[in-house]
Amino acid sequence: MKITVRTPMKAIQIQELLDGYQANGISLRFLSKSGICMEFEAEGSDADTVVSLVKSLIKDTDFGKVLNFSVTVL
Repeated sequence: MKITVRTPMKAIQIQELLDGYQANGISLRFLSKSGICMEFEAEGSDADTVVSLVKSLIKDTDFGKVLNFSVTVL
């Protein structure tokens, strides 16, 4: 499935955080960026689990607690 992360800031850091992520049977791969949208390929779980995981990974960073972002499934 494909997911989109939208954020006006820290896109490079989020891309580096998520691209190549593999744990708990879930893998993420960066596909493209257009404006404030970054698209990732996600494998290994259902949509709700992947969205929750990505949100948690971003929120666990130093900047994630105050960053305005959204994660959706395409």
